[in-house]
Amino acid sequence: MPNVKSAPVCRQLSGYGKLCLMALFMMWPGFAVLSRAQTGKEPSNQFHAASPPENYLSDQANIFHEHPAALEAIVDSLTRLDNDHAYPVYLVLYYNVLDASLRERADELYEKWIGQSGRGMVIVYQLDPVVYGDNPAMAYHKGDGLELRSEAGAVLIPESDIAAILARIQPEFQRKANIHNELSSWIVALEREIDHYLNVKPASWKDAENVMLIAVFAGFVITIPLVGILIHRLLLASSNELGKTYYFPEVHVAYRLGAPYGGGWTSERTFTPSQSQS
Repeated sequence: MPNVKSAPVCRQLSGYGKLCLMALFMMWPGFAVLSRAQTGKEPSNQFHAASPPENYLSDQANIFHEHPAALEAIVDSLTRLDNDHAYPVYLVLYYNVLDASLRERADELYEKWIGQSGRGMVIVYQLDPVVYGDNPAMAYHKGDGLELRSEAGAVLIPESDIAAILARIQPEFQRKANIHNELSSWIVALEREIDHYLNVKPASWKDAENVMLIAVFAGFVITIPLVGILIHRLLLASSNELGKTYYFPEVHVAYRLGAPYGGGWTSERTFTPSQSQS
């Protein structure tokens, strides 16, 4: 026999469930808007560009939307690096990166955009300091300097030299409210350092200064053994002289010279001591 008392309870629970579902569907757009408001931008962790940006800058955080002068300065610096030295530097800006660290994202884009050539750099910067607060992160050639050129014959910048360049320009980057100006000045400083590094002519042994240095070093190396040989011979000759025995010749003394006084007349004087007076 069915329980008639449970029917109203079931209908009441069913009504509560429908109300909950309706409330959830009505609040879902609000949650989405709140999430975008907290992050400031649409989540940018889906950015996986297969080809690098044409102007060397990907502004996913929309930093330069209202700052065209700073944007132009950055694009000009990055373009000159590629045109003058075939050394592309790409700058990618996020509000935040949620699916990886900045270092992982920089390495990922480096592999896609630069690959095995080893000549170039990818800089990833996020505006939100809360998520992985390392701002910025960079990916570049990790060689030790033993390989001087790439397969195309271009000069490679070893990791130690890039680290030194970044250490010199790091004080110029200070996170402030006008981040567009800070990024612009930092990229200009980076261009200046890389330009100076790549414009330095590689040293050759044919240079006049190096030839002179080689000649002086060779003369020094040759002179030291010669001086040592000369000193050795002088010491050996002195040692041989010390080891010799000298014999004086026998001298026959004449009879006259053998006398006690040498011969000749002698005179004798005596002195009488004076007597004491009384």
